[in-house]
Amino acid sequence: VVLEPSPIRGFWRLRAQAKVGAVRFDGFDLIIRPKAGLENVFYLMGIDRPRIWWSNDELDLLVHHDLFAGIARLLAHSVERAIGCGVQHGYVERCEPLVALRGRVDPREQLGHPYAAIPTTCRYDEYTPDTKLNQLIRAALSRVLRLSGVPGTVRRTLHLQLSLLEEVSPVEADLQWADKWQPSRLERRYLPAVQLSTLILRRLVLSEAAGSTRAHSFLVDMNQLYER
Repeated sequence: VVLEPSPIRGFWRLRAQAKVGAVRFDGFDLIIRPKAGLENVFYLMGIDRPRIWWSNDELDLLVHHDLFAGIARLLAHSVERAIGCGVQHGYVERCEPLVALRGRVDPREQLGHPYAAIPTTCRYDEYTPDTKLNQLIRAALSRVLRLSGVPGTVRRTLHLQLSLLEEVSPVEADLQWADKWQPSRLERRYLPAVQLSTLILRRLVLSEAAGSTRAHSFLVDMNQLYER
């Protein structure tokens, strides 16, 4: 924002430029609402057909009240649609030393210790919930749970959803993979959760700092958005 002196002594005027969103400081929020409406901004950022899975109450919370609480609530609803009926499993390739043969021997790794028969470096496919898809959602849940001011009921829902993903590794999500991901027929229910999770991991910053003041933010550059 541009900071200008106000005609009234002791006051300053903040004027928005290209970015919209919110910055939460200790004690107050700086909110910049887009002229096009926040629902349209989310749509331009790739959230697929938001009118289908956003209710009027959720939009009201986003636009007129607390942006961060609204994002948390939207994430809780989209993740519920994704994993409420069960966490999607998939085949993940593993390569690790084992005392018993599993899958096939990895000759390149095994040649690193040719005189030791055990452990044997094996490469195999494991059917597991620990997929990049679930890792992405877990990372978004963890980040939103670190926000202050998330309503208690929403926070409890997010914690419950995180517990359903306890077998998923808490690793850094692969956002480049998420950009290229195309859902199969069985994964379509994940689409809103993946889109929103990717958006949160890219835009929701928890460690803004200037001097002794710390804050977290969710900001969108409208110039870059329209160029895209």
